[in-house]
Amino acid sequence: MTYDFDRIISRFGTNSAKWDGMAQAHGKDMIALSVADMDLQAPPKVVEQMVESARHGIYGYTDPFPPYFEAVQHWLDKVYGWQVPQEWIVFSPRIVQAVSVLIQRFTNEATGF
Repeated sequence: MTYDFDRIISRFGTNSAKWDGMAQAHGKDMIALSVADMDLQAPPKVVEQMVESARHGIYGYTDPFPPYFEAVQHWLDKVYGWQVPQEWIVFSPRIVQAVSVLIQRFTNEATGF
């Protein structure tokens, strides 16, 4: 599959926290350097799956079930050669919140470490 990484897709006016939030706070003449908010269009297979899921018509809350953890375990093993137990995997849909959890877990407020 080829991908056009040079295609620019404006996200202004789409309620983008990265672009509209920055523009509201600082104006449009800035470059947003956010951590995990991609400005690339999703691959067609991902879009197709999202459309199929949306056609179900019910948008309730979801939880990560075993296939999620199995996929993470498979990827970590394939890419890094890490065999990670499922109980080590913590679901976090946003990077900033994940970093916050790590800081709270591995630091001590009283000592600063």
